[in-house]
Amino acid sequence: AVSGFMLNNEAWFSATEPYRTMHTGSIASVFLSPVDRLGIVELLRKDFGAVGLVETFEEEDDRIRVVFKRPGTQVTAEVLKATGMAEVAIDTRGWTGMFLDLHRGKATGQVWRFVLDAVCVSLVIITLTGVILFQSLKGRGRYGWMILIVGAEAGIVGYLSVP
Repeated sequence: AVSGFMLNNEAWFSATEPYRTMHTGSIASVFLSPVDRLGIVELLRKDFGAVGLVETFEEEDDRIRVVFKRPGTQVTAEVLKATGMAEVAIDTRGWTGMFLDLHRGKATGQVWRFVLDAVCVSLVIITLTGVILFQSLKGRGRYGWMILIVGAEAGIVGYLSVP
C-alpha cells in the first residue's frame, strides 16, 4: 500500500534526477585481448563499485560498454580497448528509488518476481475466501455482492474516464 501510494505520487518522494558518482581507472590488458567478459564484470564490481545484475555487455570496435542494474541504481561502465581506461557512472535514486523499483519489479531478478507473483496469488485467494465467507452470513450476503459489484463498476468507470 505504501509503495503504491508512493508510485501514484512519485514526484513527492523522489528527485527527478538521480545522484551521479563517477569513477575512473584502468582495466589490465589481460582482460581486453581477448575480451574476458566475466573478468571485466568482476573487476568492475571489485574496483569500481559496480552493483546489480548485468543488463548489457556490448563490444564495439574500440570500446566495451557494460550496464548493471538493481532497484534504484544503474551503473554504466565504458572501457576503451586500446588503453584500458575505464569510466564508470553510478546513478542512484536513493531508498525511495529502490522502494519504487521493488514495487514495479524492475531490475530485481527471478527471486523477487516469484515473491511478487506469490503475493498476488495470495491476495486473490484471500479476496475470494472473504467473498465466500461474507456470502455465508445470512441476511448480509447480498450486501457483500452489491458492494463488490459497485466497487467493480467504480473501477471500470474510473478506467474508462482516463483519456
